Amino acid sequence: MNEHSFSGLIHAVTLEGDGYGQPLTPPLPKSGDSKPHWVHLNFEEAGAQQWLREESGIDPIIADALLADESRPRFQPYESGLLLILRGVNLNPSQDPEDMVSIRLWIEPNRIISTRRRVLLSVQDIHQRLLAGQGPKSLPELVIALSKRLTGRIADFVDKVDEEITDMEEQVDNAPRPEHRQQVSEVKREIIALRRYLLPMSEAFTDLEESDLGFLDERLKMLLIETHERLMRKLDQLDAISERTRVILEDLNTHTTDLLNQRMYLLSIISAVFLPLGFLTGLLGVNIGGIPGTEDPLAFTYFVVGLVVISGGLLWYFYRNRWM
Repeated sequence: MNEHSFSGLIHAVTLEGDGYGQPLTPPLPKSGDSKPHWVHLNFEEAGAQQWLREESGIDPIIADALLADESRPRFQPYESGLLLILRGVNLNPSQDPEDMVSIRLWIEPNRIISTRRRVLLSVQDIHQRLLAGQGPKSLPELVIALSKRLTGRIADFVDKVDEEITDMEEQVDNAPRPEHRQQVSEVKREIIALRRYLLPMSEAFTDLEESDLGFLDERLKMLLIETHERLMRKLDQLDAISERTRVILEDLNTHTTDLLNQRMYLLSIISAVFLPLGFLTGLLGVNIGGIPGTEDPLAFTYFVVGLVVISGGLLWYFYRNRWM
């Protein structure tokens, strides 16, 4: 590996303690007496994998966790540090937001190593603020800032879904259409995908809050609690949205059933009117002797008038009995 660079290194910065991040270039320092620093990697790159396994100095078990293809949000304390895995909504172009992006954090007293596969805007925001001298002043602050930004974007996405459901409710109330069923089903799938990761992420926040490792001071713990509370509110909001989608689907089913019943009722009325008419025309249409009126030139006229009278009588009967 080239001592000045390796593939998969997205950025590395030293936290100077005043909100400024000083860019670092390889070879990167190991944890210990070095200044607090943050190394961010793309774990799909071979260079990042080699650095984590051979040069970072972390336990192979931790390296495996940082390089795992699939991961769920969790918090796990170890003797040498903390493992925190979080998820954020996927805001990359042409991607589904509910296909949440994972970021894995290995936190030591003077170092954070984070890994990801796809871009997370929250990470980019914090890095840019560090370069501008407006970022977090310590590693614990960096973790809280990242958690807050991830939760904020999740909250914005949930609010957007809430607005979509509100618009859909109005459309279904005013003019339900068949395509509404597919739209509601898509929203329901989004909710299921979000809850799949947000519930364990909430548990990870709880475990981090309750840990007695001294990683967070009281102020940062309060910020984490506020962030966690916001995430819990959005989970409750997702539950409410899910219930509203169920109600919308029930309304659509009711509308479809009512529409079908109306059409079947109309067909029943038409059948009831034309059944006796069909019987009479069929009976008088047989080609055998003895059919009345065969010699009378006005017989057809009388027959048509009779059919009209019978039809009118049936329609009047249905109307009087409020069948139509």
